[in-house]
Amino acid sequence: MRQIMKRIFLSSVLLFSLIVRVAVSHAQDAPTSAQTIEAILSVAEHRSELTRLNSSITALLADARLTDQAARRTLQESQAVFTEMLNQKVGSNAGKLVDLAKWLRAQDEEKQAIHGAGGTTTPQQQFVLDNPLAGEEIYLTSLLSGILGNYLEIDREAAGSAKLEALLQLYLSFRTVIERGWWIVDNLLLYAPQWTRTRFPQLSADQKRQFLKDVNDARGEKAAGPAADEEPAPPPMPQEQAAYEAAYQFIVNNTPPP
Repeated sequence: MRQIMKRIFLSSVLLFSLIVRVAVSHAQDAPTSAQTIEAILSVAEHRSELTRLNSSITALLADARLTDQAARRTLQESQAVFTEMLNQKVGSNAGKLVDLAKWLRAQDEEKQAIHGAGGTTTPQQQFVLDNPLAGEEIYLTSLLSGILGNYLEIDREAAGSAKLEALLQLYLSFRTVIERGWWIVDNLLLYAPQWTRTRFPQLSADQKRQFLKDVNDARGEKAAGPAADEEPAPPPMPQEQAAYEAAYQFIVNNTPPP
C-alpha cells in the first residue's frame, strides 16, 4: 500500500515538474537543459526526497556492519551527487545514481530472501533487515527518468554518452517501474539515433527484442494520437524524422527473431 500511495504521489509531483518546465518555456522560447533541470530540482517535494536519501546514506555509512566496500563506494559517490543536486540544482552527474537505485532494489531482494530463510542472522544480514532504504528506489528512478530524459530531449546527441548510457541502463533495469518506461527507447531513437545505432548491437538478444517491442508500442501510441487530456507533441523536423526512421529500421534489421 505504501508503494502504491508513493506512485500516486510521485505522479502528481512529476506533473508539477512538467508545469514548472512549461512555465520556463513561456518565459523563454527554448529553455536550456540546465534551466529545465534547475526547475525540477527546485520542486520542494523532490528536494525533500533527495534530502531524506542523503541523510539515510549518512547513517548507513556510519554503520560498521556495512562491510561491502563496493556498496560503500556507491553510497559515497551518491552522496556527492545528492549534495550537488541540492546545493547547485544541477543534474550533470545524476546518471551516477542509477547504481544506487540498483543497490536499493538488491537490498530489498536480499531482505526478502533473509526473511524467507529464517534462522539466526549474521551482522551483515541484520544490516540488510535494518536498512531503511531497501526497496526505496521507485521515487528515485522516476526522478532520474525525468532528469535524464530532459537532457536527451533538449541536448540530443550532445547530452553525451555518459548521460545516454545512464538513461539506457535505467530503462534496462527499471522499465517496468518507471511510468511509460517503454517511451525511453523510442526517445533514444528520435533524439540520439546515431548513439543508439552504435550501442544497440552490444545488447543481449533478449534486450534487443524487448527494445524493439517497446519501440513498437510507443510508435503505436503515437499513431493513435494524444489522449483527450494530453497536448499533442510538436512533430519532428523532416531531417529528425528521417534519422529516426533510419535508426528504427536498423533496430528492426538487427533484432534476432524470438
